[in-house]
Amino acid sequence: MSKFMDNIKGFISSTSWKIQKHSPEICLAVGIVTTIAGVVVACRATLKAKEVIEDHKKQMEVIHNCEESGKTHNEQGEIVEYTHEDAKKDSFSTLIKTGIKIGKLYLLSIILIGLSIFCQIKGYKTLSERLAMASAAYAALVARFKDYRKRVRDKFGEDEEKAIYHNIRAKDIEMTKTDEDGNTVTEKQTVFIADDDDYTALWSQYNEDGVKNLNWSPSIDRNLFWLRSEQAYLNSQLQLRKGRPVTLNEVRSRLGLPLTMKGQAVGWTYEPNNPNHKGDNYIDFGLEKLYMAYRNGEEMPGETSLILEFNCDGEILYAFNKHKEKAA
Repeated sequence: MSKFMDNIKGFISSTSWKIQKHSPEICLAVGIVTTIAGVVVACRATLKAKEVIEDHKKQMEVIHNCEESGKTHNEQGEIVEYTHEDAKKDSFSTLIKTGIKIGKLYLLSIILIGLSIFCQIKGYKTLSERLAMASAAYAALVARFKDYRKRVRDKFGEDEEKAIYHNIRAKDIEMTKTDEDGNTVTEKQTVFIADDDDYTALWSQYNEDGVKNLNWSPSIDRNLFWLRSEQAYLNSQLQLRKGRPVTLNEVRSRLGLPLTMKGQAVGWTYEPNNPNHKGDNYIDFGLEKLYMAYRNGEEMPGETSLILEFNCDGEILYAFNKHKEKAA
């Protein structure tokens, strides 16, 4: 008996956890079903409501005729006097009765649609709470990771830490060129690539996927000038948007870098008057503290690759909703 009760408790606990885990999806499904059911019930009630309204019109017409003639019949069938006050009283009573009948017809529909609204609000609230907790956990993880990188830099040096962090490595690729005689030849060339993450990127002739970056130049001065120009333009856009975010993917797209999934959720907002804003209120590529691309602690020969470090504020999806509320 004890084992049976333990199994029952375990089943209830497991089921309760699954319901709690999938509560947003359950609330959404219930909300959709009850909305459809409420509309169907309301449509059926409307057909019956037409009869109630027609009956109400007939009763009001009888009251109006009696008021004009000044006479009516009592319960015994006798003709009695019918005053204006009697007409007002009967009209009000008829209106109340008609309202009660219509209310009864639509009561179930109102309950179903009310339940639908409640379920959808509950599901949205649950998702918002989970997103807030996930954002807080992500922010704590980023802070700890930054502290970890600092300890590695202190122990091994900044250049070596960057080479390890970005996994900078050599890669052989095939290049198609035209020689002096006009013949097309294919030759192998060694380039250095690095792993991209959400907040950093390697500015090089070739992206990590081997696609040539058309914005890159063999001249380091041209690269710096172009990157600073793009940085200034994006900062002007950030200020002009007045709180609407600039995503990291927007920046990566302008720089000719591959887009990332997280790049659509992180970025920058401009809120200089918000004391709780944790961002810098400007976009920075890390150009003031340049690091040449290194491999095994040694500068890459014949390369002008740069490590870009973006100072993203963090997750900025909340700002899109805030901007929509202001616009509305």
